[in-house]
Amino acid sequence: MISRRFFKIVLCVVIGMFVLSGCGEKKSENAEDTTESSKAGEAELKLNEPNEKTDPEDTDSREQEKEGDLSGISVKARELLAARNPYIGNASADGKLIGLIGDYYGIEQSCTMELQTSHVPYGISLHFKQEPDNVTMQKAAGLLIGLIDNCYSVSWDYPMDEEGNRQYFSMPFSAFNQYEDISFVKEYAQSEEKLMEYIRLLEQIDRELPCKVRAKTLEEAAAAGILEYNHYGYPLDCEAFGEGHQILGQEEKEESVMVYALTMYGVYQFQDGNFVKNGGCGVIPAVIRIQKEPDGCFVATHFQKPEDGGGYEDSIKKLFPEKYWKACLSPNESVYEDL
Repeated sequence: MISRRFFKIVLCVVIGMFVLSGCGEKKSENAEDTTESSKAGEAELKLNEPNEKTDPEDTDSREQEKEGDLSGISVKARELLAARNPYIGNASADGKLIGLIGDYYGIEQSCTMELQTSHVPYGISLHFKQEPDNVTMQKAAGLLIGLIDNCYSVSWDYPMDEEGNRQYFSMPFSAFNQYEDISFVKEYAQSEEKLMEYIRLLEQIDRELPCKVRAKTLEEAAAAGILEYNHYGYPLDCEAFGEGHQILGQEEKEESVMVYALTMYGVYQFQDGNFVKNGGCGVIPAVIRIQKEPDGCFVATHFQKPEDGGGYEDSIKKLFPEKYWKACLSPNESVYEDL
Protein backbone atom coordinates (compact mmCIF):
# COMPACT_ATOMS: atom_id res chain seq x y z
CA MET A 1 0.00 0.00 0.00
CA ILE A 2 0.99 3.57 -0.52
CA SER A 3 0.95 6.19 2.22
CA ARG A 4 -0.06 9.80 1.59
CA ARG A 5 3.72 20.02 -0.86
CA PHE A 6 3.07 26.64 -1.77
CA PHE A 7 4.05 29.50 -0.53
CA LYS A 8 7.80 29.20 0.01
CA ILE A 9 9.01 30.78 3.21
CA VAL A 10 12.48 30.20 4.49
CA LEU A 11 13.48 31.49 7.88
CA CYS A 12 15.81 31.04 10.80
CA VAL A 13 14.07 29.79 13.92
CA VAL A 14 16.17 32.02 16.15
CA ILE A 15 16.05 35.25 14.13
CA GLY A 16 13.04 34.84 11.81
CA MET A 17 10.80 37.76 12.74
CA PHE A 18 8.53 38.31 9.73
CA VAL A 19 4.86 37.38 10.11
CA LEU A 20 2.23 36.65 7.48
CA SER A 21 -1.42 37.35 8.00
CA GLY A 22 -3.55 34.44 9.18
CA CYS A 23 -4.72 32.13 6.43
CA GLY A 24 -8.31 32.53 7.45
CA GLU A 25 -8.10 36.22 6.57
CA LYS A 26 -6.64 36.18 3.09
CA LYS A 27 -6.02 33.54 0.44
CA SER A 28 -4.13 33.56 -2.85
CA GLU A 29 -6.20 33.68 -6.00
CA ASN A 30 -5.08 30.33 -7.38
CA ALA A 31 -2.96 27.31 -6.61
CA GLU A 32 -0.07 28.50 -8.76
CA ASP A 33 0.56 31.69 -6.77
CA THR A 34 1.87 29.79 -3.80
CA THR A 35 4.52 27.87 -5.68
CA GLU A 36 6.12 30.29 -8.10
CA SER A 37 5.40 33.93 -7.24
CA SER A 38 5.78 34.16 -3.47
CA LYS A 39 9.35 33.42 -2.49
CA ALA A 40 11.27 34.87 0.45
CA GLY A 41 14.98 34.95 1.29
CA GLU A 42 16.94 31.84 2.10
CA ALA A 43 17.91 31.53 5.73
CA GLU A 44 17.93 28.18 7.47
CA LEU A 45 15.80 26.54 10.10
CA LYS A 46 18.24 25.40 12.76
CA LEU A 47 16.23 22.67 14.40
CA ASN A 48 18.79 21.98 17.09
CA GLU A 49 19.44 25.63 18.01
CA PRO A 50 18.73 26.15 21.73
CA ASN A 51 15.76 28.41 22.38
CA GLU A 52 16.61 31.17 24.83
CA LYS A 53 13.40 30.48 26.75
CA THR A 54 14.07 26.78 27.04
CA ASP A 55 15.22 25.34 30.34
CA PRO A 56 18.73 23.90 29.75
CA GLU A 57 17.74 20.81 31.71
CA ASP A 58 14.92 20.16 29.24
CA THR A 59 17.36 18.47 26.83
CA ASP A 60 17.08 15.40 29.06
CA SER A 61 13.26 15.38 29.09
CA ARG A 62 12.80 12.46 26.71
CA GLU A 63 15.21 10.30 28.69
CA GLN A 64 13.36 11.19 31.89
CA GLU A 65 10.09 10.21 30.26
CA LYS A 66 11.43 6.82 29.24
CA GLU A 67 12.54 6.21 32.80
CA GLY A 68 9.08 7.05 34.16
CA ASP A 69 9.84 10.61 35.30
CA LEU A 70 7.15 12.86 33.75
CA SER A 71 8.65 16.17 34.90
CA GLY A 72 10.52 16.64 31.62
CA ILE A 73 7.52 15.94 29.42
CA SER A 74 5.43 18.26 31.60
CA VAL A 75 7.87 21.13 31.10
CA LYS A 76 7.91 20.54 27.34
CA ALA A 77 4.12 20.24 27.09
CA ARG A 78 3.71 23.54 28.94
CA GLU A 79 6.23 25.23 26.64
CA LEU A 80 4.69 23.77 23.47
CA LEU A 81 1.17 24.69 24.53
CA ALA A 82 2.29 28.29 25.12
CA ALA A 83 3.65 28.34 21.54
CA ARG A 84 0.42 26.99 20.01
CA ASN A 85 -0.31 28.81 16.74
CA PRO A 86 -3.88 29.44 15.46
CA TYR A 87 -2.76 30.46 11.95
CA ILE A 88 -0.31 28.57 9.75
CA GLY A 89 0.33 31.85 7.92
CA ASN A 90 2.15 33.19 11.00
CA ALA A 91 5.60 32.17 9.79
CA SER A 92 7.57 33.24 12.86
CA ALA A 93 5.20 31.29 15.12
CA ASP A 94 5.59 28.24 12.85
CA GLY A 95 9.36 28.59 13.06
CA LYS A 96 9.27 28.79 16.86
CA LEU A 97 7.20 25.61 17.08
CA ILE A 98 9.45 23.78 14.64
CA GLY A 99 12.45 24.80 16.73
CA LEU A 100 10.87 23.63 20.00
CA ILE A 101 9.74 20.32 18.52
CA GLY A 102 13.09 19.76 16.80
CA ASP A 103 14.87 20.43 20.09
CA TYR A 104 12.63 18.02 21.98
CA TYR A 105 13.07 15.19 19.49
CA GLY A 106 16.77 15.86 18.84
CA ILE A 107 16.34 16.61 15.13
CA GLU A 108 19.70 18.15 14.26
CA GLN A 109 19.44 18.53 10.48
CA SER A 110 18.87 22.05 9.12
CA CYS A 111 16.06 22.67 6.64
CA THR A 112 14.00 25.30 4.86
CA MET A 113 10.24 25.63 5.30
CA GLU A 114 7.48 25.98 2.71
CA LEU A 115 3.86 26.82 3.56
CA GLN A 116 0.88 25.74 1.46
CA THR A 117 -1.60 28.50 2.26
CA SER A 118 -3.47 29.13 -0.98
CA HIS A 119 -6.26 26.68 -0.38
CA VAL A 120 -7.49 24.32 2.30
CA PRO A 121 -6.24 21.96 3.57
CA TYR A 122 -3.19 24.00 4.59
CA GLY A 123 0.15 22.31 5.19
CA ILE A 124 3.89 22.65 5.85
CA SER A 125 6.79 21.18 3.89
CA LEU A 126 10.28 20.92 5.34
CA HIS A 127 13.19 20.62 2.91
CA PHE A 128 16.15 19.02 4.67
CA LYS A 129 19.79 19.12 3.63
CA GLN A 130 20.38 15.67 5.11
CA GLU A 131 18.14 12.71 5.86
CA PRO A 132 16.30 12.98 9.20
CA ASP A 133 15.13 9.94 11.14
CA ASN A 134 11.92 8.65 9.58
CA VAL A 135 10.10 7.57 12.75
CA THR A 136 11.11 10.71 14.66
CA MET A 137 9.80 12.91 11.84
CA GLN A 138 6.40 11.24 12.06
CA LYS A 139 6.18 12.14 15.75
CA ALA A 140 7.32 15.70 15.04
CA ALA A 141 4.68 15.96 12.28
CA GLY A 142 2.03 14.85 14.75
CA LEU A 143 2.93 17.64 17.16
CA LEU A 144 3.05 20.28 14.41
CA ILE A 145 -0.41 19.32 13.15
CA GLY A 146 -1.76 19.26 16.68
CA LEU A 147 -0.34 22.65 17.67
CA ILE A 148 -1.03 24.69 14.51
CA ASP A 149 -4.81 24.94 14.48
CA ASN A 150 -5.36 25.07 10.70
CA CYS A 151 -2.45 22.84 9.63
CA TYR A 152 -3.58 19.49 8.28
CA SER A 153 -0.45 17.97 6.77
CA VAL A 154 3.33 17.94 7.19
CA SER A 155 5.65 16.87 4.39
CA TRP A 156 9.40 16.58 4.26
CA ASP A 157 12.09 15.69 1.74
CA TYR A 158 15.86 15.37 1.54
CA PRO A 159 18.56 14.75 -1.12
CA MET A 160 19.08 11.19 -2.34
CA ASP A 161 22.27 11.92 -4.27
CA GLU A 162 24.56 14.67 -5.55
CA GLU A 163 22.53 15.04 -8.78
CA GLY A 164 19.66 16.71 -6.92
CA ASN A 165 17.17 13.86 -6.75
CA ARG A 166 15.15 13.92 -3.53
CA GLN A 167 13.12 11.51 -1.41
CA TYR A 168 9.64 12.75 -0.42
CA PHE A 169 7.33 11.92 2.51
CA SER A 170 3.94 13.21 3.65
CA MET A 171 1.85 12.86 6.82
CA PRO A 172 -1.77 14.10 6.66
CA PHE A 173 -3.61 14.50 9.96
CA SER A 174 -5.76 11.47 9.08
CA ALA A 175 -2.67 9.22 9.09
CA PHE A 176 -2.70 9.25 12.88
CA ASN A 177 -6.10 7.54 12.91
CA GLN A 178 -4.31 4.25 12.19
CA TYR A 179 -3.12 4.20 15.80
CA GLU A 180 -6.05 2.92 17.84
CA ASP A 181 -5.35 5.00 20.95
CA ILE A 182 -5.03 8.34 19.13
CA SER A 183 -8.29 10.23 18.65
CA PHE A 184 -8.81 13.45 16.63
CA VAL A 185 -5.37 15.12 16.62
CA LYS A 186 -6.64 18.66 17.20
CA GLU A 187 -8.25 17.70 20.51
CA TYR A 188 -4.92 17.28 22.27
CA ALA A 189 -3.99 20.98 22.24
CA GLN A 190 -6.74 21.86 24.74
CA SER A 191 -4.72 21.46 27.94
CA GLU A 192 -1.29 20.57 29.27
CA GLU A 193 -2.56 17.19 30.48
CA LYS A 194 -4.05 16.33 27.08
CA LEU A 195 -0.87 17.37 25.29
CA MET A 196 1.22 15.24 27.66
CA GLU A 197 -1.06 12.32 26.81
CA TYR A 198 -0.60 12.99 23.09
CA ILE A 199 3.20 13.16 23.37
CA ARG A 200 3.18 9.79 25.10
CA LEU A 201 0.82 8.31 22.48
CA LEU A 202 3.07 9.46 19.67
CA GLU A 203 5.81 7.26 21.15
CA GLN A 204 3.92 4.21 19.85
CA ILE A 205 4.90 5.19 16.29
CA ASP A 206 7.55 2.63 15.39
CA ARG A 207 7.08 1.90 11.66
CA GLU A 208 8.94 3.50 8.79
CA LEU A 209 6.72 5.77 6.67
CA PRO A 210 6.98 4.77 2.98
CA CYS A 211 8.37 7.43 0.67
CA LYS A 212 6.29 8.87 -2.14
CA VAL A 213 6.30 6.95 -5.41
CA ARG A 214 8.93 7.91 -7.97
CA ALA A 215 7.11 7.28 -11.25
CA LYS A 216 8.49 6.94 -14.76
CA THR A 217 5.62 8.79 -16.46
CA LEU A 218 3.33 11.72 -15.66
CA GLU A 219 0.27 9.44 -15.80
CA GLU A 220 1.79 7.06 -13.25
CA ALA A 221 2.72 9.97 -10.98
CA ALA A 222 -0.86 11.33 -11.13
CA ALA A 223 -2.20 7.89 -10.21
CA ALA A 224 0.24 7.61 -7.31
CA GLY A 225 -0.74 11.07 -6.08
CA ILE A 226 -4.42 10.11 -5.98
CA LEU A 227 -3.71 6.88 -4.12
CA GLU A 228 -1.39 8.57 -1.62
CA TYR A 229 -3.80 11.41 -0.88
CA ASN A 230 -6.80 9.15 -0.28
CA HIS A 231 -5.04 6.28 1.49
CA TYR A 232 -5.70 7.31 5.10
CA GLY A 233 -9.16 8.70 4.45
CA TYR A 234 -10.82 5.30 4.20
CA PRO A 235 -10.67 1.95 6.05
CA LEU A 236 -7.24 0.34 5.82
CA ASP A 237 -8.56 -3.23 6.26
CA CYS A 238 -9.96 -3.47 2.71
CA GLU A 239 -9.17 -6.25 0.24
CA ALA A 240 -8.05 -3.80 -2.44
CA PHE A 241 -8.07 -0.12 -3.39
CA GLY A 242 -7.83 1.68 -6.70
CA GLU A 243 -8.00 4.97 -8.55
CA GLY A 244 -9.24 6.35 -11.86
CA HIS A 245 -8.32 9.67 -13.42
CA GLN A 246 -8.72 11.71 -16.58
CA ILE A 247 -6.17 14.47 -17.20
CA LEU A 248 -7.90 17.60 -18.50
CA GLY A 249 -4.66 19.48 -19.09
CA GLN A 250 -1.34 20.47 -17.60
CA GLU A 251 0.96 23.47 -17.13
CA GLU A 252 4.67 22.82 -17.51
CA LYS A 253 7.14 24.68 -15.32
CA GLU A 254 10.90 24.37 -15.04
CA GLU A 255 10.91 21.95 -12.11
CA SER A 256 7.28 20.84 -11.86
CA VAL A 257 4.03 20.19 -13.69
CA MET A 258 0.57 21.31 -12.55
CA VAL A 259 -1.87 18.59 -13.63
CA TYR A 260 -5.62 19.36 -13.81
CA ALA A 261 -7.62 16.15 -13.57
CA LEU A 262 -10.90 14.46 -12.74
CA THR A 263 -10.26 11.72 -10.20
CA MET A 264 -11.96 8.85 -8.38
CA TYR A 265 -10.89 6.57 -5.53
CA GLY A 266 -12.39 3.35 -4.23
CA VAL A 267 -11.82 0.68 -1.59
CA TYR A 268 -13.14 -2.82 -2.17
CA GLN A 269 -14.22 -5.69 0.07
CA PHE A 270 -15.97 -9.04 -0.05
CA GLN A 271 -19.56 -8.86 1.24
CA ASP A 272 -21.77 -11.99 1.19
CA GLY A 273 -19.50 -13.56 -1.40
CA ASN A 274 -19.54 -10.50 -3.67
CA PHE A 275 -16.59 -8.23 -4.37
CA VAL A 276 -17.97 -4.69 -3.99
CA LYS A 277 -16.87 -1.08 -3.63
CA ASN A 278 -17.65 -0.24 -0.01
CA GLY A 279 -15.93 3.13 0.29
CA GLY A 280 -14.42 5.92 -1.73
CA CYS A 281 -15.66 8.91 -3.67
CA GLY A 282 -17.37 9.95 -6.88
CA VAL A 283 -15.84 12.25 -9.49
CA ILE A 284 -13.53 14.74 -7.76
CA PRO A 285 -11.69 17.48 -9.71
CA ALA A 286 -8.13 17.86 -8.46
CA VAL A 287 -4.94 19.82 -9.07
CA ILE A 288 -1.87 17.62 -8.66
CA ARG A 289 1.57 19.18 -8.40
CA ILE A 290 4.18 16.82 -9.84
CA GLN A 291 7.88 17.40 -9.28
CA LYS A 292 10.26 16.72 -12.18
CA GLU A 293 13.37 15.03 -10.83
CA PRO A 294 16.87 15.23 -12.41
CA ASP A 295 16.88 11.48 -13.12
CA GLY A 296 13.67 11.76 -15.19
CA CYS A 297 11.28 10.52 -12.49
CA PHE A 298 8.03 12.27 -11.54
CA VAL A 299 6.80 12.63 -7.94
CA ALA A 300 3.33 13.87 -6.97
CA THR A 301 4.13 16.22 -4.10
CA HIS A 302 0.75 17.89 -3.59
CA PHE A 303 -2.90 17.01 -4.20
CA GLN A 304 -5.53 19.74 -3.99
CA LYS A 305 -9.27 19.27 -4.34
CA PRO A 306 -12.08 21.87 -4.16
CA GLU A 307 -13.73 22.89 -0.92
CA ASP A 308 -16.88 21.02 0.04
CA GLY A 309 -20.32 22.57 0.43
CA GLY A 310 -21.30 26.07 -0.58
CA GLY A 311 -17.77 27.07 -1.55
CA TYR A 312 -17.39 24.29 -4.12
CA GLU A 313 -18.02 26.29 -7.32
CA ASP A 314 -15.93 29.29 -6.23
CA SER A 315 -13.17 26.90 -5.25
CA ILE A 316 -13.22 25.28 -8.69
CA LYS A 317 -12.88 28.69 -10.29
CA LYS A 318 -9.87 29.56 -8.13
CA LEU A 319 -8.08 26.26 -8.66
CA PHE A 320 -8.72 25.60 -12.36
CA PRO A 321 -8.29 27.63 -15.55
CA GLU A 322 -11.64 28.75 -16.98
CA LYS A 323 -11.49 26.29 -19.89
CA TYR A 324 -11.86 23.40 -17.41
CA TRP A 325 -14.73 24.81 -15.32
CA LYS A 326 -17.53 23.07 -17.20
CA ALA A 327 -15.82 19.67 -17.12
CA CYS A 328 -15.26 20.03 -13.37
CA LEU A 329 -18.70 21.36 -12.45
CA SER A 330 -20.77 19.10 -14.73
CA PRO A 331 -18.94 15.83 -15.52
CA ASN A 332 -21.08 13.63 -17.74
CA GLU A 333 -22.04 10.02 -17.14
CA SER A 334 -19.41 8.67 -19.54
CA VAL A 335 -16.66 10.29 -17.43
CA TYR A 336 -18.06 8.61 -14.33
CA GLU A 337 -18.05 5.22 -16.08
CA ASP A 338 -14.53 5.71 -17.45
CA LEU A 339 -13.14 6.57 -14.02
